[in-house]
Amino acid sequence: MPDSTQPRPDAATIRGQFQAWNSGDYEGWMGEAHPEIEYTPGIIVGPAGGERVVYRGHDELRRFFEEWHSQWRMEFTVGEIEPAGDWILILGRARLTGVQSGATVEQDVGLIAQYEDGLLRRFRSCPSHQAARDAVEAN
Repeated sequence: MPDSTQPRPDAATIRGQFQAWNSGDYEGWMGEAHPEIEYTPGIIVGPAGGERVVYRGHDELRRFFEEWHSQWRMEFTVGEIEPAGDWILILGRARLTGVQSGATVEQDVGLIAQYEDGLLRRFRSCPSHQAARDAVEAN
């Protein structure tokens, strides 16, 4: 079970992972992820009743990554990185551009990440810095 004594990456490593995301490099982004990685996107919900979607394992996460990059080009700029109990809080700004439309949207976003055995085990994206802070408090 993850806890605050688990080894965690330094800020440079986290920033490097997001540079890999920005360039479409799955291995660079998730190369240090736990085999049972779980990702919960903060703005994608399931079709029935609005339940949260959770991608589990590398196969599902790779599928999400490829689908996302086929529709959007996203540049995530990491701002603050803060330990928050068993989690790491990552606050930044996302610039999304539609692949077909060219339409661009920018907004502040946050992520919370949890590590197990030194590997990224769980993470969740949130549509604002405050939503990420609230998610840390709720977990």
